[in-house]
Amino acid sequence: MKSILIVDDDANARDALRRILERAGFTVLQACDGNEAIERFNDHHPDLVIMDLFMPEKEGLETIFDLKREHKEIKIIAISGGWKVGSQNYLEAAMEIGACDYIAKPFSSEALMATINKAFSTD
Repeated sequence: MKSILIVDDDANARDALRRILERAGFTVLQACDGNEAIERFNDHHPDLVIMDLFMPEKEGLETIFDLKREHKEIKIIAISGGWKVGSQNYLEAAMEIGACDYIAKPFSSEALMATINKAFSTD
């Protein structure tokens, strides 16, 4: 069973993603910021990380950069709320520093699963 680490400072968003992913058969880990994400990743080595970009403490872009520096093979999907000014630019920047894909919030469970399946199809 593949495992996915959800990184988002919004507990409701993490919970919604967790429910979708568990129903799809994934093992789910969670973190509320970049620092906790790196800790969880190093402890469990999940197969995929879903990373929000705007978080307190350590933001998503910095965390993606740090994870990819240490674990070049890790697959990361960047997510961000479309309501933020310039969020599309941040999603594109996430791709430039190592995310394999991105999806803008709000998104459907179908769009999420399609993005995840695409990421895993490169295995």
